[in-house]
Amino acid sequence: MAIRRVASKLKKTLALQRSAELNEFIPETHPFKENHLESMLEAHAMVYVKPNRGTHGHGVMKVAREEGEYLLMAGTQLFRYPTFEDLHRALASRIGSKPYLIQKGIHLLTYEGKKFDIRVLTQMSPKGRWVTTAVFGKVAGSSIVVTNFNSGGKLADINTLLKGNMTEEERVRLIALLKQLGVTTAAELEKNFPGLKEIGLDVGLDEDRHPWIFEVNTKPDITAFRNMKFSQCDYRLIRKYGIAYGRLRGRLRHRRRSS
Repeated sequence: MAIRRVASKLKKTLALQRSAELNEFIPETHPFKENHLESMLEAHAMVYVKPNRGTHGHGVMKVAREEGEYLLMAGTQLFRYPTFEDLHRALASRIGSKPYLIQKGIHLLTYEGKKFDIRVLTQMSPKGRWVTTAVFGKVAGSSIVVTNFNSGGKLADINTLLKGNMTEEERVRLIALLKQLGVTTAAELEKNFPGLKEIGLDVGLDEDRHPWIFEVNTKPDITAFRNMKFSQCDYRLIRKYGIAYGRLRGRLRHRRRSS
């Protein structure tokens, strides 16, 4: 069976919102419409406006309501608008006819003054079980909106990023929760989209250390960190699974340990 890909962020988000187990980890998300934008800015003060399809953070914009004006952040640029109508007009001009989403904004934890989020990689094992094979961080670069590697962000060890934000016991519990979120999310999406073999969760931590799943990529990069020694990444296992379900080329080496 071919590896299933699901491009629509909205379809994946709606599937996860229907899960009682996962709903608390999914930020409020709606299709981009003027009334949704207005009500979400009233409710949350800061939101993200992103393409329904696309990768690497391309086209993602941050919008905030502050002290009687509206801020629009795109890449490294900041624009200010005195009224909601001016803001909506500017967004509509940028978006055109492309389908976009509005998502509740999360004030992310920081590392050395830079915001970061987390990638959780979960893969289908040769025995048909979902297994989380990597948890690592992405630290923002020059972009004021996204943390993506393609936008100047840097990959980092998750324990390094969390060390200054919580105790060792809290880190252990959180990493265990993130790994389980990967497995639960994969299983839930597989019910709706049979044929999935791998997913990459983009997760942000708010000021209360609560994880929020921003989106799920069904074709995640599984080689970017192959030469990096991260504490929560097992690249040999990642490669083994990737070869088994046809994402990577190579030979499977038979080992006594199997998952």
